[in-house]
Amino acid sequence: MSFSKKVIFMSHKPVQRRTTSRIDPKQPPVPSQAQAELDTKEAAQREFLRLRGWQMRFMYFSWLVSAIAIGFYFAHQYLLAQLMLGLATLGLIGLCWISYQRYNRNRARRNEIMATLDVMQDEQLRAVFNEARQERGLPPDEKDTTGYTATMSRERARIAAKTGQPDRVEQLQSKDKGANDGRKQS
Repeated sequence: MSFSKKVIFMSHKPVQRRTTSRIDPKQPPVPSQAQAELDTKEAAQREFLRLRGWQMRFMYFSWLVSAIAIGFYFAHQYLLAQLMLGLATLGLIGLCWISYQRYNRNRARRNEIMATLDVMQDEQLRAVFNEARQERGLPPDEKDTTGYTATMSRERARIAAKTGQPDRVEQLQSKDKGANDGRKQS
């Protein structure tokens, strides 16, 4: 290949710019609360992938050891087959434990999402009720004991007392207050 062809060939390569900074000048800076939310999402994603990876490892281990145990059984090596079966049982117990951990993690995340949705729905309904009350000349919903806010808080308290579990909306609000207090102090 001649020199001119090399120059032409090399000139069509895409230029990759290396950056030494994590700051992208084209994107506006992310606020600290949004950055914290991104960090928690990344941490949750890493935890999900870690647990799923361990679950797959235990599953493959159980399959492999079970296959070896079956082979030993058909080779009339009963003691080795029983040992392999014991290892397969331990693998299955580990698999169940990891599944339980994933279930608890997903349940907590689901409760948090549902509480957030409940809060959003409450805000929308409260706005609708406040608008209707304003048209009728009644006081705002937050100040009235028969309004939507008071009714929902009583209903949530009744359900929490009946089930013995704290209300997920109150848990979310207390969690948010604790997180906001921590930010104000530092």
